[in-house]
Amino acid sequence: MAVNDIDGCYRYPDVVHFEIEEQNLGSYRRAAHFLNCRGADIVSIQHEFGIFGGPGGSHLLALLRELKMPAVTTLHTVLVRPDPNQRRVMQQLIAHSTRLVIMTERG
Repeated sequence: MAVNDIDGCYRYPDVVHFEIEEQNLGSYRRAAHFLNCRGADIVSIQHEFGIFGGPGGSHLLALLRELKMPAVTTLHTVLVRPDPNQRRVMQQLIAHSTRLVIMTERG
């Protein structure tokens, strides 16, 4: 899956089977449905602030809440001073993840 931040789409290789519209909450729910129907064993979330739509990236939570399989989340950045939305989203992201991978020593 890929997240699009533009109207239209990017040219992805054939390995990308679903595109999420960054600012469209329903698109995240459709992505969860797609993964559930495809019978995925696990989902790997690559989290970076600013990629996902909604306040603090909250649209991603709609996908996570509807998944029927475990999610392993890789945090590429851990903010020292997140704003209240970013903090709330991060707490819920952690709660909905089966495992976390943190890409920073400090995190």
